[in-house]
Amino acid sequence: MHGNSYFWKICPENILKCKGQESCAQASFTIKPKSGLAKVSKTEITDDVLVGNRYHVSFTLEEITGSPVTFSKIICAVYDCNNYLFNLENSIDNKTIPANGSWKYDGTGFAVGKISKTGTYKLILRGNGNEGWKDFAAIDAGINPALLNVGINPQVSISDDNVSQGGN
Repeated sequence: MHGNSYFWKICPENILKCKGQESCAQASFTIKPKSGLAKVSKTEITDDVLVGNRYHVSFTLEEITGSPVTFSKIICAVYDCNNYLFNLENSIDNKTIPANGSWKYDGTGFAVGKISKTGTYKLILRGNGNEGWKDFAAIDAGINPALLNVGINPQVSISDDNVSQGGN
């Protein structure tokens, strides 16, 4: 149905004949393919990460309308509070999610540089489609943005060898 062209003739009930020919009009139309809609249906992220360590995030996008959807680019943007910091390096170009299908985005990074401070960071999956850049909405067990908690990496270790008991 979508993407097909249709033709029909329009003739009035009371056809006026002029020199023996019917006066009918012909028209045509094409139903443009409906663009699909993808939402985050599942999110996985490293629970807690220490400064300097690797973290991982994955988002599963699910097409929910029964029509394929294409994005010219899909990225994972990193924010602290509400300030944009950077995109994870593994952006995806020209990705089509099939009708009623799903696709998984995997991203990794290190808690160094712009996210070397302790705190909570937002990782937001975004896509550039027909309507420009949009943050993906979430359904079911999906979460967007995902929250990444970064803590201090303790540098002190204590063993029985370096603990002594004070006395007189």
